[in-house]
Amino acid sequence: MIRKWFSFILTGVLIIGLPGTQEMVVAQRKSAKSGTDQNAFRAEFRFEFSLHKENFDSASRVWPVISNSDNLALVQEGEYILMRKNTETPFAVLGEFGRDLSELMISASLSISSRNVEQGSAGILFMAQQDGSGGFIAELNTEHQFRLRQITRQGYRFMTGQEKESGWIRLKQLPVASFHHFDIRAAGGHYEIRIDDIPVIAFDDPGYTQGAIGLFIGPASVCRVDYLDLYSMRAELKSTTTDAEIQQGNQPDLVVLSETIVDLRTEIGTLKQQNEDLKQRIETLKGSDQEVKVRTTGLEKRIRDLEKGLEQEKKTSDSLRVSNAELVRYKQVIEESGGGDLVNTLSKSLKSEKLRSDELELRNQVLQDSLRILKQEVKQQFNWTPVQEPAQGKGGYTLPKDK
Repeated sequence: MIRKWFSFILTGVLIIGLPGTQEMVVAQRKSAKSGTDQNAFRAEFRFEFSLHKENFDSASRVWPVISNSDNLALVQEGEYILMRKNTETPFAVLGEFGRDLSELMISASLSISSRNVEQGSAGILFMAQQDGSGGFIAELNTEHQFRLRQITRQGYRFMTGQEKESGWIRLKQLPVASFHHFDIRAAGGHYEIRIDDIPVIAFDDPGYTQGAIGLFIGPASVCRVDYLDLYSMRAELKSTTTDAEIQQGNQPDLVVLSETIVDLRTEIGTLKQQNEDLKQRIETLKGSDQEVKVRTTGLEKRIRDLEKGLEQEKKTSDSLRVSNAELVRYKQVIEESGGGDLVNTLSKSLKSEKLRSDELELRNQVLQDSLRILKQEVKQQFNWTPVQEPAQGKGGYTLPKDK
C-alpha cells in the first residue's frame, strides 16, 4: 500500500477568511434543543461496524510523525501528541485511512492545553476535501468553549455562535476533565456532534459526499489524543487492512521517530557540555575577581601610605620655611650690630637649612609624581576610583550667620 498521508498548515487558501481579513458569513444552525425535525439528533444513527481503532500503543501507520521548528507530532506513552509551536497560525494533519469516507462515526478522546498563550484550542477535522476547498472543524478550547467552522475557498464560515465572538459558544454542562470525548456522526448529508455525551449541534449540509479525517491544533497549543476510532453503519465498509500492511506502514514512522530521538539526545548532550563549560568559566571568573580585589586592596593601601608620607613632607617643608624666615631676620639683626663671626656661622646654618628645605621640596615633588602615576595605572587597569579619606572635622556646632 502506498502511504499518502497529508499534513497542511492552515495558511494560504484555508486561512484567507480569518477575522480581520475578510467578512465571514455566520451559518445559523439549530440544535436538538430547537425541536425541529430537520436538525434533531437521530436515534436511528447506529454505527455498529468498526472501521479503525487507534489507541496509540505503538507507532501509528495512520498518523504522521513530525518534528520541525513549528510542529511536533509523535506517538508517546500511549498517546498521539500534536504540539503547535508557532504562535500565529493553526495547523492540521490528515490521517491516511486508505479512502475518503461518507458515512461514519468518529469517537475520540482529546486533551487540550496551551503554550504561553491565554487560550489553546484543538479538535477534529472531518469531511475535509483534499484540495482544501471544504470540510468542517469541530473545535474545543481551554475555556470550555466550542465552535464549528466550515472551510470554504474564501476562508472560514462560522456555524456556531456570533462573528464578534469568533463563533465560540460556552458549554456550561461540560465536565471539568483532562480529556474530553468527541462523538461526530455523518450520514447522507446529516451531521451530529456530541462532546462528553452532551448534544452540541445537529445540522444538514449536502455539499459533501465524502471526505478525509484529521486533527486540528490552534496556535501555541498542545493536543494529546488518547484514542481515535472510526465506525460505519454498513458492514461492507469494514476495514480489510492486513497485519502485514500495518507492519509495513509502521516502518517509515519508526525510522523518523528513531531519527528524532537520536537528534534530541545529541542536542541534549551538546547542551550538557555547554552547561559544564559555562560552569567552569563562572568559577574562573570568580577566581579572577578575587585576585583583582586583593591587588586593588594592596594598591589602595600603598596609595594611602604615599598620601600620608606626602602630607608629612608638606608639614616639614612648611616648618622649615618658617625657620628660614626667622633665621633671615636674626641675620639682619646681627649684621646691623657688627657680629661678623656669628653672622658667618648663622649664614652657614641658614645655607644648610635652605639646602635641606630644597631637598625636602624635591622629595615632595617626586612623591607627588609617583602618586599620580600610580593612580593612573590603577585606573587604567581596574577602572578604580580611589577611596576618599573622611574629612577631619573641626568640632563645634555651626550657628547660622547673623543678618
